[in-house]
Amino acid sequence: KGGFESYKGGFRTWGKLGNFIVEDLGSEEVYFREKLGLRDTSRSVVEFEFERYHAGDVSYPGYDSSLSLDMSSTRLVYVRSFIDELRGYISREPLMSGIMGKTASAVAERAKKVAGHHRRGQDLMKMRCKLVNPLVLLPVDDRGSEHLVADLGEITLENRFETEGEERRGHFLGTVEAV
Repeated sequence: KGGFESYKGGFRTWGKLGNFIVEDLGSEEVYFREKLGLRDTSRSVVEFEFERYHAGDVSYPGYDSSLSLDMSSTRLVYVRSFIDELRGYISREPLMSGIMGKTASAVAERAKKVAGHHRRGQDLMKMRCKLVNPLVLLPVDDRGSEHLVADLGEITLENRFETEGEERRGHFLGTVEAV
C-alpha cells in the first residue's frame, strides 16, 4: 500500500514493501536453513516516505528532499561460510557480477556529482533509517543448534547538516536503544 500527493511546494510519496526470505538450499545438513527474514511475517519489510521540497516555498526546511525508512524486525543467521559462498557466486555469475559492477560505477559517479552539489548546499537530502529490533544469530557451526543470540534493540541512523562558511556539510548520527 502507498500513495502520492502533489502540492504547491513539492510532493510526497509513501508505501510499504512486502516480505522476503533468504534460505540456504545448498545442503540438507544445515540446521538454520533460513538465513534472513522477518521476525514477524505479518509485517512489511520496510515502510518508506519520500518528500521533495521547493527552495522558494515558505515551508522549505533547508534541504531539498527527505527519505524516511522504517525497517521491520529482521532475523539474520550469520554463518561465515554461507556469506563467502554467496560472495563467490555473485563474483562468478556473469549476470550478477555485471549488475554489481554497473551499480558500483553508477553509485560512484552519482556520489561525485552529489558531493559537488552538497558543498554548495544544493540537492541536500535529509535521511532517517530506523531498524527495529534486528536479531542476529551466530551459530557455533553450520550443522549444530548451538548459537549466540544478539538482539540489537532499535537502531536509528540520520543525517544532520552544518554550515561552515560557504560550505554546507552533512554527517550521520547513529543511536542505539534498549540493547
